[in-house]
Order: sequence, then C-alpha cells, then structure tokens
Amino acid sequence: MEVVFGTSNPAKVDDIRKLIHNPDITLKTLADINVAAPDIEENGKTFEENALIKYDSLRPLIPEQMLLVTEDSGIEIDSLNGEPGVYARRWNPESRELSDEEIVEKTLRLMKDKKDRTARFVSAFALGDTSIKRQTLRGELVGEILTEPDSKGMIAGFPYRALFYIPQLGKMLYEVHDIPLQQRNNVATHREKAWMKLEEIINEHSHNT
Repeated sequence: MEVVFGTSNPAKVDDIRKLIHNPDITLKTLADINVAAPDIEENGKTFEENALIKYDSLRPLIPEQMLLVTEDSGIEIDSLNGEPGVYARRWNPESRELSDEEIVEKTLRLMKDKKDRTARFVSAFALGDTSIKRQTLRGELVGEILTEPDSKGMIAGFPYRALFYIPQLGKMLYEVHDIPLQQRNNVATHREKAWMKLEEIINEHSHNT
C-alpha cells in the first residue's frame, strides 16, 4: 500500500519511516508525488480538528487510491491548563510563529514556580482513501517538563523534546527514538501509538480485500 504522509516537515517524515513495521507499506512524501504543500490555516480547537483540516485540504491533490495521512501534534501541560496545545508554534497573543528558542524560554518562564510538571505529547492522525473511511487516530505519551533544557535535545523543529522527560524510562523523549520498542518496556511514543493504530487498520483492510 502506498501511504502519503502529508507534511512538509522532513523531520516528521524521518520519524515515521522509523515506525513502519509492515513491509507492504511504501511511504511517500508530497515531494515524491510532485505535490506542493498548500498554505493551510490550522484554526481547529483540537489536534484532531487540525489534522482533518490538513487532510481535507490535501485530499483533492492526492491520487485517490493512495492512503493519505496527515498529522497534528503538540504538547499539553497540566499546570498551564493544557497549554500550549494546538498553539505550540503560535503560543502568544499575536499568533506570531515562535522560534524554537522562544518556545523553550516561554515554557520555562511559565513553569518556573509550578510544582506539578506533568505534560503529555499528543499525536493525532487523519486518514482515508477510497476504501478506508475518513477518520482520526490519537496517541499520547505522559511525561514531565524539566526545570532547564537538555542541550542535546535541542533538535530543530522539535523544541519541546529538550524539555520532556519520561519518568517510566528515565530518559528524555529525544533519547528513545533509536531504542527498539522491546528494549524500553514497550513504552511507545505518542506518534508510535498513533502509527501502530494506523497499521492495524491497514492490516485489517488488507485481510478483508
């Protein structure tokens, strides 16, 4: 099955490539099929709504037999009432897109005196093709916000990874991606959980056709 992952973020594509277990899945990017990513106004109130907005914008541009998958992801911090949520990059009154460094600085400033540092990464997929109905899938990973950033975790495009610690594993989020799932007590990341649900749907569909 050809799966188009509808993002212009190469780091997300790299993440997804590492998650594929089904050898029958061929992952395609928008560039692979010569589709230019349109400007999409992500004005949904939830990750699922934004994933569907991206899906509905891209679906007419993708060959109908290809499974299109779009994603919206971000972090919710309990003591900040779930912020930044879907506003991860536009976490300011002007809705100006913040740099990685500005995001880290703002997070630490708002969390300075917070005792509860619980947070969760969320990944929401929207997907569908001619035979798989339009739907959303969700994965979550609970962790904690550090009091200062881990400099090794400052990965371009993923500022929160430098702040997100997973107590279950005693590791930062950025450290677990290259560790096989079985070697981390099957503690899956938010994106892994969503992708595993996606592969279940693909496998079920393959068995029924």
